[in-house]
Amino acid sequence: MLPRLPIGIVRSRYGETSTGCSGGSAGEGRGAPEDTPERPSDSTSPPTADRGDNPKSNTAAALRLPRAAAVFDATSGLATIAVMGPRSRELMTRISPAEWGDEAHPYSRAREVEIASGHALVLRTSFVGELGYEIYPSADLAVDVYDAVVRAGDDLGLVHAGYHALDSLRCEKGYRHLGHDIGPGVGPAEAGLMFAVSKRKKVDFVGRAAVERVRQRLWRTAFVRLDDPRALLHHDEPVLQNGRRIGRVTSGAYGWTIGGACGVALVEERETLWLDEDPIQITVTCGKTPVPATLSAKPFYDPSGSRLR
Repeated sequence: MLPRLPIGIVRSRYGETSTGCSGGSAGEGRGAPEDTPERPSDSTSPPTADRGDNPKSNTAAALRLPRAAAVFDATSGLATIAVMGPRSRELMTRISPAEWGDEAHPYSRAREVEIASGHALVLRTSFVGELGYEIYPSADLAVDVYDAVVRAGDDLGLVHAGYHALDSLRCEKGYRHLGHDIGPGVGPAEAGLMFAVSKRKKVDFVGRAAVERVRQRLWRTAFVRLDDPRALLHHDEPVLQNGRRIGRVTSGAYGWTIGGACGVALVEERETLWLDEDPIQITVTCGKTPVPATLSAKPFYDPSGSRLR
C-alpha cells in the first residue's frame, strides 16, 4: 500500500511528454507525441525529449523551424530527477540558494538555477497531483544532485517512488497517459485539453485549422471511480449506462488515497450532457463482472488543482 507521499523522487531516462496538435501528414488536429520546449530565455529553448519517438519528433520540429534555429537530441547529456510532494519546495530550498516561492518560480515555468555543486534547468510541474519540480542536470552532475536530494529529504519523509506509484497518483488526479488516453485518434477537444491550444496566437501552427473546424465533439474524456474498493481497473473496460455501452476506460489504476480503483474514460458526448453539473452513476465491466461506478467531469483528487501550488 502507498499513502500519498510527502515527497517522492522519480528518476527516468527520458523527460515527460506533452500533447500537440500535430495531426501527421494530413494535419487533422489529433494528438501526437511532441517535445516540451521550456524557454529559460528568449534565445534558448532546450527541449524535454519524449520517451520513444525522438527521431520522429526531431524531424517534425526541424521541418517547422526558422533558419536561425537548430534541433539536436540531448537525451544522453541530461538526467531527470523529479521531486514531488507537499514538502518538495522545502526540500528544494535546502539544495539551492535560489528563491522557490510562487513569484520567483511560478507553476509551469522553467529556469536555470544553482543546485548542489552545479547548475541545472528546473521545471515546476507535476504528474502526481502535488507540488513538484523536475530537475534536469547535465549527466556528469546527476549523481551529485541526486545525493543532495536524498540527504536533504532525510527528515522530510523522502521516499523513492516507482512508475506504478506514479501511475496510481496520476489516475487519481486525472492526468492523461500518452498511448492510452491520448494519441493520434483523439483530438484536444475529446481529450479535454483545449486549454493547451492557444486561440490568441497569430501563427498558423500545424493542426490549427482542423481544431477550429470542430463544432461539436462526439466523444469526451471523463473520470471514473469504482464503487467497490475490491475491484480493479486496467484499461479498455466497457462503460455502460442503463445497460448500453457509452464508452470505455482508457487507463486505470488503484487509487490508494481515494480508496478505490480509478481512471480515465472516453465516453459519448450525447450520453453525458449533464456530467459537467453532477457526476452520474454507471457500470463498468471488469472482466465479466459488472461493477457500479461513478463517472465525473472532474478528477476525484484535488479537482481545483490547489495542491499543485
